[in-house]
Amino acid sequence: MGGDVDGEFSEASAAISAAGEAMAGRYGKLARAMADRYGQAGTDLSHAAASVDRAEVAGGQVVDGVAQQDLRVAQGIPAPGNPIPSEDLRTTVAMPKQRIKPDDRLSGLDATGTEVRFRPEQVGSRELKDARGNVIGVTYADGDRAELARQWTRAKFRRGDRLLDMEYRVRGRGRWYHADTWDTMWRRPGAKPPLYVHADSDPDTFDVTISKGVGPWRKRSTVQVDGTTFGRILAQDKHFQAAVAETDERSIVLLAGSSAYPGGSAARTAAAYLHGEAGVSADVYAPTARIWLTVDERMSSSELKAELMTDPEDEYGETWLGNPFEQYSAPPATSAP
Repeated sequence: MGGDVDGEFSEASAAISAAGEAMAGRYGKLARAMADRYGQAGTDLSHAAASVDRAEVAGGQVVDGVAQQDLRVAQGIPAPGNPIPSEDLRTTVAMPKQRIKPDDRLSGLDATGTEVRFRPEQVGSRELKDARGNVIGVTYADGDRAELARQWTRAKFRRGDRLLDMEYRVRGRGRWYHADTWDTMWRRPGAKPPLYVHADSDPDTFDVTISKGVGPWRKRSTVQVDGTTFGRILAQDKHFQAAVAETDERSIVLLAGSSAYPGGSAARTAAAYLHGEAGVSADVYAPTARIWLTVDERMSSSELKAELMTDPEDEYGETWLGNPFEQYSAPPATSAP
């Protein structure tokens, strides 16, 4: 009788072993299927395969011979009677990581020196129109500064298109003297006016106003940006693009004081971006020192005044240096082969 029991026990053991091998085979196939699927998505599933091989997957209910929990993890493989939607599992199951796409955000510094990230469409700009309503420029200033620029371009007689009123300062005395009146570098008889870009600036940065939030939570702040970033803003601004079509395609004038100051980078790098990445074919002009926009409403006229650079070694500042505006020439056009 003992022999019969031993024989039956051996047969039962063999049957259990065979069933175990069959189940292990099914788990192995599933693990390989998961690894193949997620491997194509660039995800390392070695840890998941190990869990399946050791039959440690939670909720090991088998549906048609396949572990149901595994089907929930392997998103996209049909799972009969799967009670948990795949989107709900994103909080409990590690899904393949998605690559972050590069965005078009820009950056600058606020008044405290903190970096601020923003998108081009958050930058505030206003059209500058002439007396007939034609768009001839854009301003990135705010408040009274922006209104002055708008009055300046609206004047019926815009003397600054043709002439610069030069002034120089006597050092140590706080006094200014009228020096001369020069023809503008961008003057072209019979041509359309140049495209004017108005902004507050210094030798290395431009000021722009950005808006964040909506409705009553909308806030505006001033951000300093470098020349390359300012060039990117111009290239993506609908107001700038509208002005391009209305003005002399050969001239862009930055009404941005000291942006071309010797040793500075603001105007130089802005022009480099416009001529390079943006493909702008106009020459760019920028002031080497301070400038003033003046308006005479009684005469319906406006003028452009500029500070004449003087030799810092001259005690009285009466030695004049160079032109009040720097010219950044567009690269020569290349003919198609």
